[in-house]
Amino acid sequence: MIQKIVNRSLLMFIVLFAITLPFPLHFFPSFGFLVSDFFQSINEFTATYIFGVDFKFISNIESDSLGLYIHCFHLLLFSIFLGFCWSKWFLRFSDNQILYFLQVSASYILAFFLLKYGVDKIFKVQFYFPEPNTLFTPLGYLSKDILFWSTVGSSYIYSVLSGIIEIIPAILLLRRKTRLLGAFFAFGTMLHVLIINFSFDISVKILSSYLLILSMLLILPYAKSIFAIFINQAERFVRPEFENINPIKNRFQKLFKAILIAAMLFESLYFFAENNIYNDDLAPRPKFHGAYQVRSNFGLTSIEFQTNSKYFGKIDSIKRIFIHRRGYLILQFQDEHFRDFPISFDEKKNSWMVNTENNQVEIHIHSENHQYFFTWEEIRLVDKKPIKFYFKLETFKIDLKKLPLSKPLFHWFVA
Repeated sequence: MIQKIVNRSLLMFIVLFAITLPFPLHFFPSFGFLVSDFFQSINEFTATYIFGVDFKFISNIESDSLGLYIHCFHLLLFSIFLGFCWSKWFLRFSDNQILYFLQVSASYILAFFLLKYGVDKIFKVQFYFPEPNTLFTPLGYLSKDILFWSTVGSSYIYSVLSGIIEIIPAILLLRRKTRLLGAFFAFGTMLHVLIINFSFDISVKILSSYLLILSMLLILPYAKSIFAIFINQAERFVRPEFENINPIKNRFQKLFKAILIAAMLFESLYFFAENNIYNDDLAPRPKFHGAYQVRSNFGLTSIEFQTNSKYFGKIDSIKRIFIHRRGYLILQFQDEHFRDFPISFDEKKNSWMVNTENNQVEIHIHSENHQYFFTWEEIRLVDKKPIKFYFKLETFKIDLKKLPLSKPLFHWFVA
């Protein structure tokens, strides 16, 4: 009875976690995002009134958030309840049939995530080349996850090979005859990923743990036979009984499988085909994207010389300016601290609209003799009169392709 409850509860948890996880999809709607608000309210109630959490926390289901941990707790309880009810009153399927469903569900879920992440790596969307502000951040100021991401993202070959290594087990998992081999490949791959996530504090620990557990569940039914062969107590490999079972016997089974695999491939490739991006390093960047070294800075007004901006602080201490691809203006100061501001480009005015804490500032950027000038104005009250203050930063654009990290260097030997 206990084994029946465990198998059914595992099956429910595996499926429910995959369905309710807000995982970003490009073509198909993500059910996890649709129900995230509902689960967020439940997470807040459980955290406050059951676990007694009295500090501010992230209650929605995000990577390694407290909300995701509580969500897993809810799914575990609900899965045990469903597993008990299923074992007690709904006896349509035998134990071997349940094991078959468990294997198939784990195989396809694991294959989808491996395929999705593998394709993202091949096209360098997951391990993208570091942004300009990251390139000029001193090493000691980088967090471990950004350091790892930046290092790996600088290598095109490593990113592509990592993707291939994940796609191979994904393909093997989709066929019954190669599923066990795919599970072993997936276990090695996910174990390596999990070690990286824990070592560099990368916030996908729960998901990578979940995928590693799926690969272990796929191997577990064969463990006894494999161990017996290794210690020479068995002459041949004995497969479990559920492999000979086909609970769904109808002519549409192969069609359903084909549609499911096609949907997985379509979702994994759709974004890249739609945007014609097959190498993120070569993808278009926003206008003026890059790093700018400040040469001189000054602020002029009809009254006095000014170097203190009410929006950006002391402009005479700004060392570099960065335009981030995700829509941010980032300032690097002489003491190595950074400030970032959301921006949007106004094509009619050929200027950037910068959102500060309370205002929106219009910054004009124009080039002249290989120099770039950032200019803006601020209105202040002087003796109760509004006075315009004009600010200007003279910069030159840094050629990121000439940085050592950008060069495809490779040495067979050291000269």
